[in-house]
Amino acid sequence: MNAQNLSLARAGRLGLALLLGFGLSQVGQLGCKTGNPNLEDNTGMPDAAMGEPDLSDARGAICSDPIKKSIDVTGGKLTVGDGDSSALAGTSLLVPAGALATPTVLGITCGRELASGADEQAAGPSARFLPLSQILLSTVTITLPYNPSRVADGERPKVAVLRGTQRDLLPDGEVQVDTTTKTVSFETAEFGDFEVIARKMAPVTPSSPVDILFVVDNSPSMSPKQKALASNISALIQKLEKNKLNYHIGVVSTDIGSTTAPGTPWGGSVGTCDTYTGDDGLLQNQACPLRTGGTPGAREACAAQCSDTKFVPTDGTRFISRTDGKSNVPAAPELDPESGMMVDRGPEKAFKCMALLGDGGCGLESPLEAARRALDGHRSENTGFLRKDSFLAVVFLTDEDDCSVQLARRAENNPVTRDCTDPDQAAGYDCFNLDYRCLARSVMCDQPMNTPGAKTGCKERTSNYLDPVSRFVTFFKGLRPADKLMVSGIWAQPALDGGGKLVISRGSGGTTSAFLNRAPGTDASCFYAGDSTIFGQAQRRLTSFAKGFAGSQEFSICDIAGLGTALGQVGQTIVDRSKK
Repeated sequence: MNAQNLSLARAGRLGLALLLGFGLSQVGQLGCKTGNPNLEDNTGMPDAAMGEPDLSDARGAICSDPIKKSIDVTGGKLTVGDGDSSALAGTSLLVPAGALATPTVLGITCGRELASGADEQAAGPSARFLPLSQILLSTVTITLPYNPSRVADGERPKVAVLRGTQRDLLPDGEVQVDTTTKTVSFETAEFGDFEVIARKMAPVTPSSPVDILFVVDNSPSMSPKQKALASNISALIQKLEKNKLNYHIGVVSTDIGSTTAPGTPWGGSVGTCDTYTGDDGLLQNQACPLRTGGTPGAREACAAQCSDTKFVPTDGTRFISRTDGKSNVPAAPELDPESGMMVDRGPEKAFKCMALLGDGGCGLESPLEAARRALDGHRSENTGFLRKDSFLAVVFLTDEDDCSVQLARRAENNPVTRDCTDPDQAAGYDCFNLDYRCLARSVMCDQPMNTPGAKTGCKERTSNYLDPVSRFVTFFKGLRPADKLMVSGIWAQPALDGGGKLVISRGSGGTTSAFLNRAPGTDASCFYAGDSTIFGQAQRRLTSFAKGFAGSQEFSICDIAGLGTALGQVGQTIVDRSKK
C-alpha cells in the first residue's frame, strides 16, 4: 500500500469514528470523566474548552488538555511527566528522523478504556496519540506504563489498540515488556488509542519443528508460475511467522538428468537433459540473478522478485531457517500495512531469490524422484535440513506430470526417433519426442497416443518405464508417521484419469509422429483465464501420489490469481498439523 492509499485508509477510519461518535459496544467509556478527546480543532488536537477535568481522576487535566510538542523532520521525543499526569507518567512517543514530512505538533491525551470481557482487565492507563490522522513516513516507538501486579498468574500483558472503530491486539512478538521499568514498548506507523491490558492466556499447544521442501519445476514454460509462487509466498511464510514456528524451508529442482551413466551424453539437441544426475536433489541456495542461461521471461521474473543477491543463507547451509526467532538470512524489516507494525521480510526475500530456478532445466520433469533424492541422505550438502521428529511438508509446483524414469530403463530416454504414422496402441518409445514420451509411454487411452486429437478413457499403462508411484509413497511414509507428514501439490487439475483434458496436436513444420505433443493454450489440460499462454499439461501420477497421504492438498497450477489463497491454506494447514 503506498503512502497516499495508507493516508486515505486512515482518514476513512477517522471519519467513520467521528460520524459514529465512538458509539462502540465492545469498549468502555472515555478514559476521563469530562471532555471528549475525539472532538478536534483545526490543529487536530482536542478542544480544551469542553469542560473542566475531574481532578479527582488521577489522570488529571491531561484528559482535556493534552501535552503537546512540535517535532520537526529530524525527530524528537514527547514524554508525559509526573506533573502532567501521575497515571500516564512514563508514557512517551519517540519519533525518529524522517518519520515526519514537516514540523508537526504532536500530542498525548487520555484514550478509551479498551479492556473488554471477563478475560481482560486494564493493567495500565489508556493513552491517545494525536493527531489521529497524522501521516507517518516510518514507524515511531511508543512506550506505555503498566502495573505488573495487575497481571495475575495465567495472564500476560497485551497491548490493545483502537483505530477508528477497529479494536485489535498487537502481536506478542512486536511488544517489548520490561518488568523492571514497568513499561511496554512497540513500534507503530499509525496513531490511535493504546492500553496495556492483562489477558488470560489460552492454552498453547506446542508445535513440532517444521521442515518444508518446495519441489519447483525448472523446465521450459515455468517462468510465470515460478514468478507467481514467489509473488505470493508471504501468504505461507507469514502464517509460520505469526505462529512463531521454528522452520526450515528448502528448494529443489525437478532436474535429475536422463542419461544411462555418468560421462555418456546422448549428444544432439537434448540440452540440459544430457546429464546423468542433473541437480540430483541438491537444495538450491543461489540467488537467481547469479544463475546463467534461461529465457528473457525467466530473467524478467528474477529481476522483479529478487533485487538483492544478499538474501540467501549466511551460515553455510542450503536452506532458510528460523529458530527461536533468529533467521539465517539477512533481516529486512518492513512496515506491515495491516497491523501497522514492523515485520521481518528477510525469509520471504530469500525464498524469492532462491526459488526462481529459471526455465533451463531438463524437460523430463521428475519431481517425485527429485524430492526423494533431496531427503534420502545421499547429498551431504543437504545435512541439517531434515530434523529428527520434525513435521515434514512437501510442496510441489509443476505444470507437467512426473517423469521419474527407472534407472534400469533409461535407455528408453534415447532421443533418436523414428516415424510411426500408423495408429498403434503399442507404439514404441522411439516413436515420440522426449518431451511427449513420458506421457505417451506411461498411459493408455481409448485412442492411440501416436495420433492427434482428443484422448479419452486414459489410464496407467501396465509395465511402463517410469518408477511406480507406490515406490515414492512408501519412501515418504518411511520418513514420517502420518501425523507428521503433509503433501501439497500445485499442478494441473483435475487428473487425467479423473476427468482431465488431453488433446494431442502436431507441431508446425513436421508430419511425423516425432512432432506430436500435448496441445498448448486453450487446448491444454488447464490454462490461466488471464493469459492462455500460461497453461498446465495433463497429469495422472502426481494426483495418484498425493492420494497416498491422508489430508493431502491439490491446487490448480492455472489458478494464478488464487495462488496466494492456496499458499495461505497450505501455511495454515502446516500450523495446525504441526502442533504436538
